[in-house]
Amino acid sequence: MSNMINVFLILISISFMTVLSFNCGSNQINNTVHMVSSPKSKRQLDSKYTPIKIKMDYTYLESQGKSQYLTSKIKNVLDVTISLFESLLSINHIDFQYTNLHAVYYCGIKNYNKDITNWGTQYDLVIFPYFNDSLVSTSIQAAATACLAIEETMQPKMGVIMINPNLDFNQQNSEKFLELLFLHEMSHVLIFHPTFFINLNMLTSKVINNERIYYINSPKVVEKAKLHFGCSSIIGIPLENYGGQGSAGSHWESRYMLGDYMIATDYPEIVISDISLAVFEDSGFYKVNYYSGGLFRFGKGEGCDFFNKNCIVDQGTPFANEFCVNSQEPFCTSGHISKGHCYMVKYNSNIESYYQYFSEANIGGYAPAAYCPISFDHLYDKSDYYLSTNCKLGKKSTIHSDYGEVIGDNSICVESSLVPTSSSQINMFRSICYLAKCDKDNQKVILTIGSGNVVCPKEGGTLNDPSGYKGKVNCPDYNSICTSNEWCNDPLDCIEKKIEADTSSYSYSYQLRGVEANAAHYIGRLSLFSISILMISLLI
Repeated sequence: MSNMINVFLILISISFMTVLSFNCGSNQINNTVHMVSSPKSKRQLDSKYTPIKIKMDYTYLESQGKSQYLTSKIKNVLDVTISLFESLLSINHIDFQYTNLHAVYYCGIKNYNKDITNWGTQYDLVIFPYFNDSLVSTSIQAAATACLAIEETMQPKMGVIMINPNLDFNQQNSEKFLELLFLHEMSHVLIFHPTFFINLNMLTSKVINNERIYYINSPKVVEKAKLHFGCSSIIGIPLENYGGQGSAGSHWESRYMLGDYMIATDYPEIVISDISLAVFEDSGFYKVNYYSGGLFRFGKGEGCDFFNKNCIVDQGTPFANEFCVNSQEPFCTSGHISKGHCYMVKYNSNIESYYQYFSEANIGGYAPAAYCPISFDHLYDKSDYYLSTNCKLGKKSTIHSDYGEVIGDNSICVESSLVPTSSSQINMFRSICYLAKCDKDNQKVILTIGSGNVVCPKEGGTLNDPSGYKGKVNCPDYNSICTSNEWCNDPLDCIEKKIEADTSSYSYSYQLRGVEANAAHYIGRLSLFSISILMISLLI
């Protein structure tokens, strides 16, 4: 094993937890991937790829004495998640001889289906979900890891998913939320694991601010990243390197991939990027259907400066779609999927010098995103809703109910103070959800506000007092909304509709610009205090 690999393994202890903060122990789950030699598994020259077949063995889950309602709900969600991967991934099936010892000694499963020995010709992967009562008193919702892989090819063959029995199905959107959660967790079993990254030679590294930063630099990932960011010299996409045992090394760095489903923190905008799907393809195990709908928009077209410059420069930002400078100001997520406000806080201690963007050394933004101020939903009531600020699925604001807000399919978030010209209402600036549609002939976004429409210019920008209204609205760029031939609302919807990004009208044709993207300068150790105060609950 190379020196780089040794350093990587020493620097990070991984537990792959879904947690409320990064502070979790690696003792919650054994994340060792055991290698088993299987000469039959050597790749064939006449590879034939078919949709992946994943077997969930529910034997242990069903034997643990939890309520039938809870067990049934979990099984339903996991079955949906399997079907999503069957749409996304194809694999060259190779027979494998599963044994009882694999389940017991390599995966630590106490109760399993004895028919496992017959599954090797039918299934490409076996996963054992189970409840863990020790998680009840923690913020961990689920954890997952591969536990068995073929030595000759590194292809995963077995995995485990550990589940908190206190998962709440009473909140609105619970099943959608948990489908996204398990989509994330199962991705750790399939490929997002340091063992796979290392042994498949998908990593490179650089030392930045005395920290060694690891990047996924596999060919398809780099290709998709260059296309998305508009930078021809990207060396790869950085992995989270600190933040505790539940995030480092197995997730994207949020400073560059905020909103993607494989970042290490909860974020109200959850989408699948082509960059994440490219990781699956670069493994060599899978053929990938890029059913992402182009919904990942963070950093889109920002060029090499997005990697070479700070998010905040001289108290302002060069990247107004991603970052902000006015604390608590209404600010939608970069994909216009969720409402939020500009997240800036005063920490109890000074932030590391290379994260200090403001005159006061303890003022900063969202710690997991290198303390950059971003859109976050911290001012909204989320007590009875998962994804409460999501414009497709969330909770309609009582404050916004008289201002034309619509929650549902085809809604997007914009910042607006518009009210009808005849209205006596106060035109206070807010992030709000409006119905939207794409005029592909004229390449403009049309917003429906109450009984009228507002036509946005193709390039977006602020409209003041549009016809029939008073106030202003920050229109989105056409290319940031109209990303596919057919509208899809969220990653699950895109997969179900089998929608890919439309590169014919969804413009990736901007000029590749900027200087060489050396490396991200702004990733480093998160302070323990800043981590502990964050309320983070979803995708680790």
